Amino acid sequence: MPRIPAMEGRDPAIINQGEEGVEWSEFEDEDDAGIIRRHHPQLNGKPCDENGVFIPKDKPPPPREARAPDDYTPFKDRNQFETTGFCYTRAKLSAKNVNLLSILWAASLAKHKDSPPI
Repeated sequence: MPRIPAMEGRDPAIINQGEEGVEWSEFEDEDDAGIIRRHHPQLNGKPCDENGVFIPKDKPPPPREARAPDDYTPFKDRNQFETTGFCYTRAKLSAKNVNLLSILWAASLAKHKDSPPI
């Protein structure tokens, strides 16, 4: 591992260790006997409700609000949703390549006074 002066004396697994204003909490979970985890006070990945109240491990998350069948939020419509899914999931295009594709697509649609869905 390369020597990083700023990390000397710190646990490399804990990037924010020792940052000013950050207080770590330690606790042991019953199902993880003997394991101690350090959690950032606000950014710890624990599931919570819409008000930020942590959800106990033995409770399921609150149900999602019902959406209209044609609600593709945060996408504008199904075409935009499907196109984005194809670009990132199936074709595995980088953001840079998606941008290029959008420019080329927009150029081909400009003569029809239209624009691509992404």
